[in-house]
Amino acid sequence: MTKLTTGSKLGEWTLVKRLGEGGNGVVWECHRNDGTPAAIKVLKTYLLESTSNSNEQRRRSKRARRFIDEIQFLRSHDIKGIISLLDSYLPNDPTTTDTPWLAMPLGKSLPAYLQENGRIFTEVVRIFRDLAATLSVIHAEGSAHRDIKPENIVVVDNTPYLSDFGLVQFDGKDPNTSESEILGPLFFVAPEMMGCANEIDARPADNYSFAKTFWVAATGQQFPLPGEQRLGIPALSLSAYVEDQRAYLLDKLIDTCTRHDPQERPSADQICEELNAWGSYDTTPPETMRAVTEIARSLNSTVAKTRSEFNLRKQMCSWGMELMKAAASNFVPLVDALNSFGFTDQEGYPLPARLIEGEGNPIWDQWTYPEVLVDESGDIVWRGAAGTIAQFVQSRGPSALLVSGVRIIVRSDQSVTFCAAHVSIAAGGIKDHQIIWRADAKSQIGSATADSTLRSLVSQLLGNAPLGVVVFKSMIQRVIAARNV
Repeated sequence: MTKLTTGSKLGEWTLVKRLGEGGNGVVWECHRNDGTPAAIKVLKTYLLESTSNSNEQRRRSKRARRFIDEIQFLRSHDIKGIISLLDSYLPNDPTTTDTPWLAMPLGKSLPAYLQENGRIFTEVVRIFRDLAATLSVIHAEGSAHRDIKPENIVVVDNTPYLSDFGLVQFDGKDPNTSESEILGPLFFVAPEMMGCANEIDARPADNYSFAKTFWVAATGQQFPLPGEQRLGIPALSLSAYVEDQRAYLLDKLIDTCTRHDPQERPSADQICEELNAWGSYDTTPPETMRAVTEIARSLNSTVAKTRSEFNLRKQMCSWGMELMKAAASNFVPLVDALNSFGFTDQEGYPLPARLIEGEGNPIWDQWTYPEVLVDESGDIVWRGAAGTIAQFVQSRGPSALLVSGVRIIVRSDQSVTFCAAHVSIAAGGIKDHQIIWRADAKSQIGSATADSTLRSLVSQLLGNAPLGVVVFKSMIQRVIAARNV
């Protein structure tokens, strides 16, 4: 092959402009005969030249082999989110005059895209949510990218794609890594990839590099900080750099993804689920939006001032309290609606419905009686409840109570259990109760998923409020009838 210049032809493609080069190839902008633009990557010819230096020869052969691996992987994989292979050429015996190449859609690297379009956090989350879904599919078949970094993400028409599959690990691939070789992008590579990379499952390492790449894209830093990015160290968190008031909800994801122990890291599926949960925020009703915004503001402010002083257990209590406050703020309209009953006490004074917002057992006992609605076994770190109580009393005879709310229990394993229910109770002559509606859910405290789960339960609870009031009204009528007997 003669030296490539503007106007050179490779198959149906005419080279237009040299864009740059990577470790194994030179990248050109090109146009097909029909005018279709693309990026074409050509193997560096010197990698096919022989040399008397045996170490250099092994290095060249290895890099040429990786270029061929990329072509073979892209030819056999048509997965959403992997850069498409528009065309390719792979001779049986590549030489300096007969060189492999591949053509891909023309886009912008992620750093260039964010610089041009603005580093909007919700957009960064969208991009990485889509990439996590792609990574999940790749991992499901047992493959791994092994070279995730900002420059290896390409955005085409606002859609992100994983590219540069030269280090890809896939079924049937011949090992091409030295025992002591560091495999992966410097600053982004997981600790276990520092040696013996061919002998390990590289999928958790992908998730480590993915989190480091996400952190860089979101914060605007040139490189990620080294090592584990643990909660409690402001310089390592997203929320220390990103103005979005809900950024702190993803700090825990960065923490777990960058653990040194691969078994402690979440899967690509779990990463995708967490980013989806964070992104679902925009689909919630405005009143819930305001409540969650208050959580973000108060918690972010508290954590920013005191995070270094709190251990994980205290942090979990703080998260539980914020969830309770968020739930309680959504019950104010229900309190106002229940006051339409116009109840009075035994002396004729108004007896308004009231808001439940309490930490610990006592306030919960008011509406778990006579039946406990949630399992309180295990090591409980924090418990609280939020909801409403409406009470009908009379001068003599039984009374009636309607309790509607959500119970929140945080355990030492960092799980959070939610129980939402409408309960109607009669006491004083008529010992009766009815669980009108109930729903339970479980999540991980401190996560966007927990926040989303709570909002969904509160929405369901409020949607079933008319049913609760109908049953309560019926119980009041029974209480009145019992008094007249």
